[in-house]
Amino acid sequence: MPSTATYKQYNHKLVKEVPIFDVDSTKLNETISKYLKQNDVLEIVDNVDIIKTGFAKELPPSDPDWFFKRGASVFRTVVLASMVAEPKYLSLNHFAIKYRSRLDRGCRPNKIVKGAVGHVKAILNSLIKNEWVRFDEKLGYTATEKGFLSMKQFCEQH
Repeated sequence: MPSTATYKQYNHKLVKEVPIFDVDSTKLNETISKYLKQNDVLEIVDNVDIIKTGFAKELPPSDPDWFFKRGASVFRTVVLASMVAEPKYLSLNHFAIKYRSRLDRGCRPNKIVKGAVGHVKAILNSLIKNEWVRFDEKLGYTATEKGFLSMKQFCEQH
């Protein structure tokens, strides 16, 4: 497919086949994260045990599988954004806003700050390498045909 493919040229047939709204999102993310962990789809960052997920966090996540769960969430977000009739540009800034948190400032009121995107960029690069996601200059990150078919298989497991 050329990189300037629009929704109608590229995704309209596959979108109808993916029953992503019929499945509980929590169970779907668990299924995807298990698959990502078992099949080595994601290249794990070297310092994954000490990475904080945002400026407002004091410690890294306590769950040892947090990287795979975040990968499942990122993949599901890309697929959902690709299913819209006229998709908006999906960039790293979108994920920074999605994974934002509150900054504790002591006695002053809390402030909402964006989340870190370094690990999200590593996840997206791994998904691009496995051809589940592609980067388009007009649409940003979008799901490929292989990504839609994988999501369809994950949805059918429930």
